Amino acid sequence: MRIAERRPPNRCLPPILLESVVDDPESIRRLAQENGPYFQRGYPGVIWPIWSADWATQGKPLIPAAAPLLHHEGFATAAARMCGTGRVVPEAVYINLSTPSVAQPVSHTDVPVFRGVDHSNAPGWFLQAMGTSGFFEAQRITTITAVAWFFAGECGFFRYWPKGREGESVRHEVMWNTAVVGDNDFMHHKVERVGPENLKRPTEMTGDTSLCYEGDQWILVEDGRTLECYADDHVRLSVSWKAKVYEEDSGADPIALDDVFARFADAVGDDFAACSSDELFSDGARRQLMARWPGFRPD
Repeated sequence: MRIAERRPPNRCLPPILLESVVDDPESIRRLAQENGPYFQRGYPGVIWPIWSADWATQGKPLIPAAAPLLHHEGFATAAARMCGTGRVVPEAVYINLSTPSVAQPVSHTDVPVFRGVDHSNAPGWFLQAMGTSGFFEAQRITTITAVAWFFAGECGFFRYWPKGREGESVRHEVMWNTAVVGDNDFMHHKVERVGPENLKRPTEMTGDTSLCYEGDQWILVEDGRTLECYADDHVRLSVSWKAKVYEEDSGADPIALDDVFARFADAVGDDFAACSSDELFSDGARRQLMARWPGFRPD
């Protein structure tokens, strides 16, 4: 078994395209319709018309019908092929639903995890700063992501940069029952415009706005009040599968938060807002770390 090569933050493994994901793609949309409501998740202060839910986490399905997606043979085979190792451990499946919107103004990379620091003891923005900085590559856990689409509406294309953000981008346009298996912790990607240009976009959303399916349409709800209704074919559906890929040399020892603090403090200097590791997740530290090492790049 070959040891997968560790990569600096500006390199990623070449993605693999899958032309068919499931035998009954309509069943994925039915599953989404039956398992709402959906809520936003993302960076503090960022509100974008994308709603999410976990269908599997920590290697276990949260809804029985998600088990075949968690253990999808095509995703696992592609991940093993990308990394040159057969030890692929499926971790999560989650769904993203996008209501009509303009193109995302930035590309982004996914939130990484590390030995000793992950979602159980650190927020996403902090993990993103750890990944973008490149300081903690010895402890990074290789994660491969498969993104599959079940959307027959207008646009909603997936644009990605397989050779780094400074290189050429690729637009994936076949959004029905296809997937791109990629190194998304390194590979920048974004969603283009969703839905017809003249379709009304929600303008009163907050972080508490939810999305649910009622009757034959999707409804945006804010504090019990309907903001907007959309036909099913105006809502873009993607399913993301994530797996940890363990290398032959199980990796470096876990890193402690105190050591992460020391490295960040050394890089930021005397004006680092976190005076101790106890304040590592403060608003001041968040602003400083996100300003230096964001996961986003503007167009």
